[in-house]
Amino acid sequence: MKKIIFVLLLASSFLISARSYADETNNNNEIRGELGDGKDSNKSVSSWAFSLSSLQWNETLVLRQPGKSDTDVANFSGLALGLQKEITYYHWGWNIGGFFGSGRANGGGNSTSIPYVQSRQSFSIFGLTPRAFYRLSGRINVGVSALAYLRNIDWPAANAGTTVEASKNFTVTALADLNLRISNSFEFYQGIGPLSDSGTFWKIGLNYRF
Repeated sequence: MKKIIFVLLLASSFLISARSYADETNNNNEIRGELGDGKDSNKSVSSWAFSLSSLQWNETLVLRQPGKSDTDVANFSGLALGLQKEITYYHWGWNIGGFFGSGRANGGGNSTSIPYVQSRQSFSIFGLTPRAFYRLSGRINVGVSALAYLRNIDWPAANAGTTVEASKNFTVTALADLNLRISNSFEFYQGIGPLSDSGTFWKIGLNYRF
């Protein structure tokens, strides 16, 4: 189910981009009506939004047995629900939001010195995502999101002599992101950023604004 939703969200990005450019003139007129002509830099519009997002990232696993150790990789995939408050000015804006979600992780399968494989391990995730952005047009803005999240998962040992240590549960990073406004109510969001253990975090989703 998660894979189906992820594919649908990814495929929709191409359709959203096409529609965004086609409707750009009408949306610019709407934004000008809300924020004026840009001469008053203090004028703003506020809104709330719900979000449904697919989360994808990878982490390092540290495997240990008596007298030796090795590293492997764990891949995480999940869905998250979020809520955010946004303030938009004529040329820029900011928001702050939070999310919670869950999913499955697959780990191991690459180490030759300490064989270890575990599939479909459940995890939960909670996070905060403050964001600042620059409005390229009425429908498109680019920005940077600070991502701070707490991830919980327990990796079982393959046998009594093997211990498995995951990356730290609490992580802070930054995402470079793009937001495309589909209509007055819906937006498409995509962000990607690095993790401290050479991993990559990818977030893609839809926002419902009200």
